[in-house]
Amino acid sequence: MSIKIFLICTFFLTSALARRATKIGTSRIINGDIIAIDKAPYLVQLRNEQGETFCSGTLVAMNFVVSAAHCFLDRDYHHIKVVAGASSLSEEGVSRSIARLTLHPEFDATNPLGNNVAVLKLNSPLPKGRNIRNTYLCSEPLQSGDLLQISGWDEIYEDDPEPEKNVLSTIRIPVLAKELCPSKGGKSNDILCAFDGNHDVSEIDGGGPGIFAGELCGIVSLNHDDEDEIKPAVFTNVMNILDFLNESLKG
Repeated sequence: MSIKIFLICTFFLTSALARRATKIGTSRIINGDIIAIDKAPYLVQLRNEQGETFCSGTLVAMNFVVSAAHCFLDRDYHHIKVVAGASSLSEEGVSRSIARLTLHPEFDATNPLGNNVAVLKLNSPLPKGRNIRNTYLCSEPLQSGDLLQISGWDEIYEDDPEPEKNVLSTIRIPVLAKELCPSKGGKSNDILCAFDGNHDVSEIDGGGPGIFAGELCGIVSLNHDDEDEIKPAVFTNVMNILDFLNESLKG
């Protein structure tokens, strides 16, 4: 009798783990390589008054960060800290306040995939070093198949049902042809889509970098945290907003 009960319990436990594994396979994860911040020294965190990271950004000069405009909806930027040089969400890093916030004038909160970009001027320059270093704006249009490197903080499963949390990881996923971009993301040159069927981006990666050839070519604009299937990641196309960026980076 006890053997029978044991077998029944084992069956249900195995079934539950299988269902969980299926869910893991289609959840919002960055199942990539765990790295330290010196491998992506341009990556910064945006933290609220409680010290919680809610979005990311890219250091494009030692006193300027590029992020996504949607990260600042219903938020007072005076209470936001920009944290650089941190390999985890719990590290103190080096923090700066935001002295000036510039949103794209054509950003529409009701349709946030267009012109979803913000430029943050810091209250003082960050110290350049191994863990803190700026990157540069995109200089050439991306082509279908180009690999975008995306780094951010998320859960890593790697065949383990108990994920490693609070880790910095990086992936490379190919840019899609325009016609394969999700329709709700529009099919204009304002956005880029990247997809490999296995990876996606999460909420706190919003505003973070899509890097190609060492340059910032995409800004994470859309995640699918509320959906069960992995879909193409959507980015603001940096090449199409260079005029805005260059003007905002003055002064």
